[in-house]
Amino acid sequence: MKSHLPVLAVALCLTVGACKDKRPDTETKAKAVPARTGLDAVPASVRVVLGIDVQEVAGSWLVERAVQQMFLRDPGLEARVQRLVKACRLRPADDLYHLLIALGADDDVDEALLVATGVFSEPDVATCVEHSLTEDGGVLARVEVGGRRLYRADGRAGGGEVGDSLWFTFGDPTTLIAATSQEWLLQAVGDGPKVMGAKPMATWIERAEPEAGIWAAGVVDGRIGADLVEVSRDQISAPPVGMYGHLRLRHGLAFELAAVTASPADAKILAEQARAQIGIGALAMQRYGLGPVVSRLQVEAADEILYLRLELSKEELRDVLSRLDTAGAGGVGDGDGAGRDDGDSDGAGPEDQPDDGPDDEAESAAARPPKGAAASGSRTGAATGATP
Repeated sequence: MKSHLPVLAVALCLTVGACKDKRPDTETKAKAVPARTGLDAVPASVRVVLGIDVQEVAGSWLVERAVQQMFLRDPGLEARVQRLVKACRLRPADDLYHLLIALGADDDVDEALLVATGVFSEPDVATCVEHSLTEDGGVLARVEVGGRRLYRADGRAGGGEVGDSLWFTFGDPTTLIAATSQEWLLQAVGDGPKVMGAKPMATWIERAEPEAGIWAAGVVDGRIGADLVEVSRDQISAPPVGMYGHLRLRHGLAFELAAVTASPADAKILAEQARAQIGIGALAMQRYGLGPVVSRLQVEAADEILYLRLELSKEELRDVLSRLDTAGAGGVGDGDGAGRDDGDSDGAGPEDQPDDGPDDEAESAAARPPKGAAASGSRTGAATGATP
């Protein structure tokens, strides 16, 4: 992936919130063009798709902690994001609904696509991105292709040289689409084959449960597949061909990962080997007091699918992360909670936040705009813009 792409992508994602209390703008379109939103904007040649329900995960303590850790590792990124948030008066958690991230176009692993759905104004987004780029010596260019306005965001590398470019446009008044190349962007907004019409990827996406807070599906890379065959001591007949899964964070952590193998026999062999590795891992993690948690990983082989599942409550999740922090700092936990902190160092923990009961969830759902116009895609009807 290109070095400056993450910063440009963060800028585009955050800018989606710049138009709060404004009606969607359509006047910048030269003429009517086909609407593209959600999975209907993801080309069929993609190799990996990741979906995020932003409003579902925005209040998750685990996500907030991950963002804090990311900023600690890259203070420069935090400063750039904070400048953008301040300059554009952004509230991404309120105005950004779904994100889709697609990676790899056939054999081109460097291609990436971002589809963001929310409520925003195209002129405001373009102005804010242009202002942010200009401050860092970059430039925002505009070009008309097939009646649709495309934008090219050029960053600046060291020494004043032109850095990486990111192309973006608007699939409809609720959808921003960004890509690493003009060709890939035009495939996203064009009439060509889309991922929900491509088997087996469409099936894997449906099984990944796109209504979850975070989900993913993709083709197993050939090198990873070969490594899995080697790890199995050549007992499986062929590498797994695909993977899919989801992560739910509302009440702690609920995780499922599925590997699509070549045959039911291969799935059974991998399940037996996974159980053995989990047992060894549980013994190894006893010194940190995490053996019982590792032992709770569930393994199941159903037909040609191998499943891994784990569920943790908010309190259990916080305890696990505390013990991992202690282990990373060179400490050793124990089975009686020695690895726990008092919660002050990382801000409010899960138990400090009220649970979202049925009434809260109903109120939240009523307050959000209809998701049909801004969905990340449905299990069966991406072309219609249906929402999981």
